[in-house]
Amino acid sequence: AAEPNTRPPLRPGPVALAGLCGVGAAAWMVGGLLREPMLARGMGLLGVAIGTLLVWLPLKRLAPAFVQYLPVPVAAVVGAVLVAPAATGGAANLPNLVLEVVKGGGLRQTPIPFDPGWRFILVVFFALLGSAATALPAGLRRPRLAVAIPLPIAVAAGFIQPPSAAATSSIVAILLLMVGLTFAYGSDLAANGVVDGRFEARRMAKGLGMLVLLSVVLVVLGQAGVLFPNRPRNQVIPPQRPPPPQLQSDRELFKVTGGGGPWRVGTLEVYDGAYWLLPAQDPKAVRKVQADAVIAPANRPTKQVQFDITDLAGRALPAPAGLVSITGAHRAVELDTLTGVPRLPSRLPRGLHYTAVVTAPPTGREMADAPAARVRPEYTFVPPAPNAVAAMLAGAPANPFDRLQYVRSKLYETVVAAGAGTPTRITPARVDAMLHHGTTATPYEITAAEALLARWAGVPSRIGFGFHGGEPAGGGVSVHPRNGAAWLEVYFEGYGWIPFVGTPPQAKASLSKSQKNLDPSVRSSDELALTVYIAVKRPTIRLLFEVVRYWLLLSLPFILLAIALVGGYPYAFKAVRRRRREKWARRWGPGNRVLVAYADFRDRCFDLNLGDVRATPLAYLAALERDDEHKELAWLVTRCLWGDLADDVRDGDAEAAETLTASLLRRVVAEQTFVNRLLGAVSRASLRDPYSDDVPNFWPRLRLRLRRRPSDGMDRRRRSLWARSVGGLNPAAGVIMALLLGSCASAPAQAQERLNPPPRLVPPDGVLGYSVQPEPKADREFGEAGSSSLMSTGRVFTVREGTIIQGSVQVSMFKPDVDTRQVGVRAKVLSELGGTFHIVKVGPVRLLTANRPEQQVYVWFPPERNVMYLFIYRKAFTAIQPVTRAMVAYVRGWPIDEVVGRGLPPGTVPGPTGPEAGR
Repeated sequence: AAEPNTRPPLRPGPVALAGLCGVGAAAWMVGGLLREPMLARGMGLLGVAIGTLLVWLPLKRLAPAFVQYLPVPVAAVVGAVLVAPAATGGAANLPNLVLEVVKGGGLRQTPIPFDPGWRFILVVFFALLGSAATALPAGLRRPRLAVAIPLPIAVAAGFIQPPSAAATSSIVAILLLMVGLTFAYGSDLAANGVVDGRFEARRMAKGLGMLVLLSVVLVVLGQAGVLFPNRPRNQVIPPQRPPPPQLQSDRELFKVTGGGGPWRVGTLEVYDGAYWLLPAQDPKAVRKVQADAVIAPANRPTKQVQFDITDLAGRALPAPAGLVSITGAHRAVELDTLTGVPRLPSRLPRGLHYTAVVTAPPTGREMADAPAARVRPEYTFVPPAPNAVAAMLAGAPANPFDRLQYVRSKLYETVVAAGAGTPTRITPARVDAMLHHGTTATPYEITAAEALLARWAGVPSRIGFGFHGGEPAGGGVSVHPRNGAAWLEVYFEGYGWIPFVGTPPQAKASLSKSQKNLDPSVRSSDELALTVYIAVKRPTIRLLFEVVRYWLLLSLPFILLAIALVGGYPYAFKAVRRRRREKWARRWGPGNRVLVAYADFRDRCFDLNLGDVRATPLAYLAALERDDEHKELAWLVTRCLWGDLADDVRDGDAEAAETLTASLLRRVVAEQTFVNRLLGAVSRASLRDPYSDDVPNFWPRLRLRLRRRPSDGMDRRRRSLWARSVGGLNPAAGVIMALLLGSCASAPAQAQERLNPPPRLVPPDGVLGYSVQPEPKADREFGEAGSSSLMSTGRVFTVREGTIIQGSVQVSMFKPDVDTRQVGVRAKVLSELGGTFHIVKVGPVRLLTANRPEQQVYVWFPPERNVMYLFIYRKAFTAIQPVTRAMVAYVRGWPIDEVVGRGLPPGTVPGPTGPEAGR
């Protein structure tokens, strides 16, 4: 149904063809940006076909109206099916494959690798664009919008076309746009009344001739270089900072057999005075190497290293230094000649097996005898050396290799590794500070300092990153994300870039639960990392999401039921009304049957928002399209209700009115969209304002009755009752109630004070010959934790043996609303500490302990106090058990000499009897 319009409706066919050609031109241009242009164009055109077809079918009335809402869901399913061969699990699943494409970008350097995620993106995006370019022109009666909507996409893609595909892509896209404009113009002419067949034939013939002529001109201009002049299109992306590493789940990335690491996947080569940067991306520096071809000639003995890719993202092939060739990849390999990193044209497939042939590394003597290196200036640029470095170099040997080893050894003598290896700022002043004894630095800072020291020593250097280490598995090594590493690479003439993997001899122990690459050659430093543990409330987005999801799923049936009741009750009301009207009409004769039949028709149209409910039957003919049955029904109702048949309505007239009404109503409803039918079914319009008030309606009407205000006497009696019951209390009773309320208010505070008295801390004069010193700076951390902290105050002490910190003791007071006697509270606190805790006994006292690689941790929750004692010791500390017993004995008030001096086992420690014994 529609309002009357003298203009002919738009023909869906030409509009759909115009949209198909216009969006097809954009898909053709976008496909040319990828490494496999024809396959990419096929994916885009498939999405265009899906979007255009699913909109054209409802417009042509070959499918229900709801089909026009299906292009994106159908395209998503098709895209997922196309990606399924590459979605092999782990990191190679559909969401990750799509995210890798989105994050990778690469539009500044075309052609872009055609990774699997592009299949999904192309199909879904162009299905959405195709549906929009067909539905909007048809709905707005603007056929040329079918070409105007995708035109910006095609033009933008044309600006960044790779040189090899610029002419072909542009010519085909221009032809498709011209064809689309031809169909759009023809549909516009037909909508304006120009529908002569001969005129259409002449117009199409002229358009076809112009397209042929335009194609010839474009081809000639393209070959002559006039339309597409040969100019450098390869953009060099300047050096950039490396992105921070993403936290990954622990899994096997690849296996290595036949050789050790490190295995390089990238380098940091440019130093700008503060940051080490990724090298510039120059397409001219990328060389394609055919499968099993030699990458570099071997001038030394070689060996074979086999790789099996399990679940490694990206395109870079892990490979050792000194790469000679890669065999078994069964595809062309792209080699960056600047960095020496090989990679595939697309994402690494799961299960890829290849063999890297590499040369044996040179010996120290060979590197010492190497001639002066000839490299590019960026490999030797370094700011002036700071004072400490200059003083160190003054005493270094003259040979470059020996100078390198000398400065690295001096760095390792002073620096202590601590923290994660995240790329960060590293300046000459920071390197100067790292040469002072006991300075802590992250593994990345240490590697970056090595590279700077190498350049100051006169050796070209850079930072390599990838993987090193791994776990033995099946005769080889299994590499996981925690084996990610960065190392120093130096250049020696005749041998290339040589990796120097150094490990600082000292590292600070940490309570962090993040993944660690444990190295048995690294020993803990002489001092314990002083860690202050403060439990805080951490309402995270994920936790909120899980709570909301849980309650939403739990209440979803009730929500759906409530929505059905609230939104669907008008449908039930109208069903009841229909039955009541039919019963009423049969009771009162055929005239009322005619009225009921027509009233149901008009009420249904009113719910569908068609016409005016107050219009007469003959006036309502203009609200719908011209229809013979509607005209016959209008005249029949008019004659039966107000005309010549009003006094002689027969059963045949009533049956004819009911038949015509049912047929007309069925066709009117079929013309509506699914959404309009749904809204009409739950609409309350005809219930509130029916067509006729002479027939029954089923709609409650609220009638308000004002109650008589009570007399003043009644008010006085009520106020008197209130005064006697509350306001007229005896003064003595009021005093007693106030005392009772006051005692109730103060009781919790007094009980809390008795429950949680100030705890005894630690022996002030030391314990068993070890000094115990307070740490005021660490105490201030409790006050700076903020309102989210579960702890009100706390004290931190260090247990020292001379000047070496062997352990720390933290005494934390929880807030009054936190009860550590609850198992759930203790479980949350222990989960934040990390590790697996088990119970040990010191006399009748139970402590929780966790055995860490670097530390021994004890946790104690005294049952009568809202306090936590946290003991952290170095693993090398030999008096852990006696010191812990002495601390517990002091807090309990037991004689320390009897508890510790006799060397009794934990289960036989003497202590007081009575109630104190159970604490």
